[in-house]
Amino acid sequence: MTVDRFSLQALRGQRAWWLLEIEAFGQTLRLAAADLLVEDSASGRSLHYVGALSDAALSESVEILQDSLDAGGLSLECVLPVDVPALQAVGHRLEGARATLSRWIEGTDYSARRVALVGRVQDSETGADGEPVSFTIAEHVWEQSTMIPSSAQQVDGITWPDSVLSLVGEELGLPYPIVFGYPGITSAVARGWVTGSQGVWVDHRRIKPGSHYEQLRLVIAGHRVAADRVMLSTDTDIGGERFVVQHTTDGRGQTVAYVDAQVDGASWSRTDSDGETAYGLGLVGLDDGFQPQDAQVVAELKPVFVGWYLPAAATDETTGGMVGRDGQVVRGAGDVLEALFGYLDRPVDRGRFAAAKPYLNRFLIDAVVDARVRPWDWFQANLRPLLPVSMVTGPLGVYPVVWRFDAVASDAVGHLDASLDPTIERASRVQVDASGVRNDFTLRYAYSMRTGQHYRTLRLGAGPFDADDTDTQVSLHCLQSQRRFKYADGSPRVVSDELETVCVYDDATAAAVLSWRARAYALGQSTVDYVVRESDWGWLERGSVVTVTDPDLHFAARVAVVVDIQIDDSDTMGLRLLLIEDPARDGRTA
Repeated sequence: MTVDRFSLQALRGQRAWWLLEIEAFGQTLRLAAADLLVEDSASGRSLHYVGALSDAALSESVEILQDSLDAGGLSLECVLPVDVPALQAVGHRLEGARATLSRWIEGTDYSARRVALVGRVQDSETGADGEPVSFTIAEHVWEQSTMIPSSAQQVDGITWPDSVLSLVGEELGLPYPIVFGYPGITSAVARGWVTGSQGVWVDHRRIKPGSHYEQLRLVIAGHRVAADRVMLSTDTDIGGERFVVQHTTDGRGQTVAYVDAQVDGASWSRTDSDGETAYGLGLVGLDDGFQPQDAQVVAELKPVFVGWYLPAAATDETTGGMVGRDGQVVRGAGDVLEALFGYLDRPVDRGRFAAAKPYLNRFLIDAVVDARVRPWDWFQANLRPLLPVSMVTGPLGVYPVVWRFDAVASDAVGHLDASLDPTIERASRVQVDASGVRNDFTLRYAYSMRTGQHYRTLRLGAGPFDADDTDTQVSLHCLQSQRRFKYADGSPRVVSDELETVCVYDDATAAAVLSWRARAYALGQSTVDYVVRESDWGWLERGSVVTVTDPDLHFAARVAVVVDIQIDDSDTMGLRLLLIEDPARDGRTA
């Protein structure tokens, strides 16, 4: 049983070493910076590590806003304690071998080590026996090839054998939708909803040739949903009606949510306890909107769009899409990310997700995945621009690193004081990157699946404030940015940032997205590096909020976020800190 992170008490005054284990050539190669014996109480053995790692240094850097792929990993060059070319000549390979990098405190048991990296050997270069071998150890979330919805979650002759002959060619092979939150629920229109997803037909048989369709079934999600009612509309019945949701299993035993042609046996409609009428797809009065009247039309049903019903008195138990592990609708961004990456063929780090959710779940995601895609690609295209988060792979699986651009001193988990602690040493000048400055933000959201239009637009800029323009807000960060960055003629440098999203219908979430983007981009990004003792600071993680006091830079408890940690086999470690600038908090006018 390894530990996830060393405590300050465990590190204090102790020597730590990197332990590298490579499962290759039919054996486990154990390497360290010096010859070490590590006691393993579980097996009763003393594990011998060969002193072959001369320059092992792990960098846990990652692109802060994930515009590129996740970084991190270990690059090595060392002499392995085996005859590599001889073993490769008989069919063994170093490339692709499983490798584990652990941090071990001298004198402790093997079970007390901290696993820092589990990955595969990549980009290996080998020579003759005795020559150094170079390779990289890494495991990236973007390398996972799992597709969602899976190839089994689709309309075909196996999933719907009794009705497949009633379907037309373009209806076959369509994937079941994956639904998060309440797609379509919005205050942008008076009725409170627009169409947020589209159902897939799995049955439209007639009782007899030439009659109306009376055996109709529309799958609205390829999983259990919380909603017991949804709103459906078509291009000819745009007002929509309220329909009863039911669940069943398809021919592969997979649970689906659907709207059927019948409700309560033979009746076409029923009145709910709130006085509203809920329908089934066979209701004669809806024939014009939901099925063709012309008896000569063969197997040509209209696309049916779904608005996820959310009455004022609704609860998560009776409305919304996917039901999570806790029995609630999967809508908070942390829950959505956990569900999304939970489809991968490798684990997710539930503990780190739990730590990130209190912050991430304030962003409400209402979205549908209705075409086969890799989870990473869907995240990159749809969620990465909306959330201050990077997805990385750790020893326990995939997890989010949250970037707190709104951090304040009370969020700090540690204080680095270079004025009092001589072991804290600045290793760089303050580096400012203004290449990505943006200071006028627009988000178009509340997307209608049926019309292809966004019904809401929110703008965050430098002002001036206009009480009559409720769709434009003023940001001090944008104002400060336009005062700071100017063109050669002295006019403010206004740089627009425009986003469109199909995943947000909530006004507060739209405002939160623009707020963090203004904090992240408007004033540029300033970083500074420090070298500290590992025994004091080895417990820090990427994304940790700290404060820094450094008289040389006139920092007095300056708020910062850890964006990179570099650890070698010395007793020190490197930290790269992103300085969080907040004009209102810092009391700056220039």
